[in-house]
Formats: sequence, structure tokens, C-alpha cells
Amino acid sequence: MKNSQIKMVGLEMTKFNQGHKIKWEEPEKLTLEWGDRQAKAIWDEMFSRFELEWEGKSVLDFGCMWGYFCRFLLEEQKVRESVGIDILPKWEDLSDEWNYQGVENLELFAGDILDIKEIQGRKFDIITTAGTIFLLSPTYLEGVLNWMYDHLAPGGSLVLQTRTFFSYNGGDLHNITSIPFPQVIFSRPVIEKFIPGRERILNPMSATAFLMLFRRTGFEIINFRKGSGINEAEHIDMFRQKTWYYTERDLKTGDIFVHLKKPKLERDLSELRD
Repeated sequence: MKNSQIKMVGLEMTKFNQGHKIKWEEPEKLTLEWGDRQAKAIWDEMFSRFELEWEGKSVLDFGCMWGYFCRFLLEEQKVRESVGIDILPKWEDLSDEWNYQGVENLELFAGDILDIKEIQGRKFDIITTAGTIFLLSPTYLEGVLNWMYDHLAPGGSLVLQTRTFFSYNGGDLHNITSIPFPQVIFSRPVIEKFIPGRERILNPMSATAFLMLFRRTGFEIINFRKGSGINEAEHIDMFRQKTWYYTERDLKTGDIFVHLKKPKLERDLSELRD
């Protein structure tokens, strides 16, 4: 990208972000009505498309937010137990419409998945995660994926959706600026300068990098679907100087939906993970 273009875009970012305060939480998200709609949408748009048997299974949801999807799996998909994990206990702010502590076979844990004592000795049939792992640093993500593999029962599945670095949504920056794919144009320090305290910034993983990491962890890739990324030729040309080491196929992949399976026969993964 030419210096003149970067300066122009930088001015535009300043214009769009001066005095703008990001508001993540909205009161309706603490209501059961919103939660039911959200959980149903996650199921219909993502997890229902994977060929899996859910009934009677032990399921863990990583990045469960308020725990609505965990509840949905129990009530609608008849899983045996539903465990949710999130770094922040959003469920503590829920309305009184439903008491998550009183839901049989539902457990919600706040904290780092690598450290929560109550789950370290357990195995799950299915692990789900949507809209979470793209926020993790590559090094930490590798540790989390290793944990998931090790805590799946033999033959168990990890089903996930994640944005790549080339998602239009980026770190939800599209809600703040009209600049297309600002996470690709600007470095994290530059973005943080204009949007202080910004936490939702994508790591630089492409679809290929994610798939390589899944294989490195030990998973078999059963199913893979993708959503669109940078598809406009003018944008690809505009970003090419900064993204020369990515393939055009990666640039055009903004989201991936993946079914990963742990082999039924245990194997030595030390060489893969070293």
C-alpha cells in the first residue's frame, strides 16, 4: 500500500474513532429470550451442519459467554452433560428468568481452561467453540488445542467456527470504522493508539495456518467449510504489499467451520508437538 494511501486511511480512522466508546454489553443479552434466539442461531448456522450424534454425549463449550448454548444442548439436543467455560463469568449478570445453578447436568466455570481444577481429569465426547479462538495468541492457542485433544475421549470431536485474519468483521472493527479490513492494513499498536483499550484484535492466523495447527495438534480433519474474506480484486491489490506471504486463497477465506476428530487409537504425538 502506498504511503499516501496509508496516510489517507489513517486520517479516516481518526475521524471515525474520535470520541467513540465501544459498547459490548446490551441489556437484552441478559434475557432468556435473546439467549434462546442466539443459541438457536448458533445451532442452525454452525453446529447442526456437522454430522454428529449429540444425544447422550458429554459436551464442553469453550468460550460459552452467558451459557445459553450449553443450556440449549441439554434441552434441545439431549446431551448427557453440558459444561461451559469462559474467561469471564458473564452468566453472573443474567436476569432471574432462569437459574443456571439449578439446571441439572449444567456446569459453568470461569477462568483459564488450562487451570480450572474441576475439569482437568475429565474426558468429553464433543468440544464446541465459536467466535473465540481467533482472539487467542498463536502460542496460547496451541496450548488450548493440545488440551482439547487430550481431554477428548478417543474418537471424540472438536467442532468449531473461527474467523481468520481476513474476516470482514475483524476484531469487530467494522462497527467502528468504514475502512475495509483495518486489521490487515494497520499493526496492533496503531489500532490501539486510535482505539485505546481495544481487546478484540485478531491474531494473524490464516485458514491454512489454522488447519496446519489442527494437524500438528494430532486431529484428523473430517469436514471443512469456509466463509468469504477479501474477495474484491481492488482490495487484494491494495493489500498485496502487506500480505505477500499469504496465498490468494487465504486472503479470500474470512471464516472457517471445521469438524476435527481425535483418532480412536492413541498415538505418540511428541514429534508433532515438539
